[in-house]
Amino acid sequence: MTWRPAHAAAVLLAAASAITCSNLDNVSVPADGQTTIPGSVLGGLLGPVGFLGFSDIDVSEAQEFRNQGYSKDQIDSVRLEVFTLAITAPQGGNFDFLSEVSFFAESEGLPRVEIARINPVPRGASALELEILDVELRDYAVADSMTITTTATGVTPDEDTTISAHLVLDVDVDVSGALGCRIGSAQLTRSLARTAQAR
Repeated sequence: MTWRPAHAAAVLLAAASAITCSNLDNVSVPADGQTTIPGSVLGGLLGPVGFLGFSDIDVSEAQEFRNQGYSKDQIDSVRLEVFTLAITAPQGGNFDFLSEVSFFAESEGLPRVEIARINPVPRGASALELEILDVELRDYAVADSMTITTTATGVTPDEDTTISAHLVLDVDVDVSGALGCRIGSAQLTRSLARTAQAR
């Protein structure tokens, strides 16, 4: 029994559409923060460090997430993928004033959990790639908001020093109910039905 070319093509296209859905279940959501640490020629121990841009992070409001048409209740898993630090001022500055730094995720009603760190901080570095801890962050991401906080030890830098932080969250999404997958599944069903009728 031979399939007509048109029917075979329809089946292949529908199948390709359905299979594509399985490739849409991960979204990379970036976030950026910045802090300026006041300098002092007198030195002294480093004070508290906080990054603007790392408070009230809402994964579901990120453009990368919204562009896919997903909702917060479709989030299955969230893990930190990238965390970097870079000195943007002064020119030629480095992290020699730091000895160690850690970052934590916090949300109301949930325990504070460490997500990234570097210890010791390498000498002479102006950019750092932090060690990523294997922590499930779904509950923090689906909460009303998630805040990234910092602890750091070291001494006060000689000059005002600005640090930019960049992180990327890998968000695993359940797309079984997504519109594109439902359409792909329906197309596949209709194409298979037409093919069966043409036999």
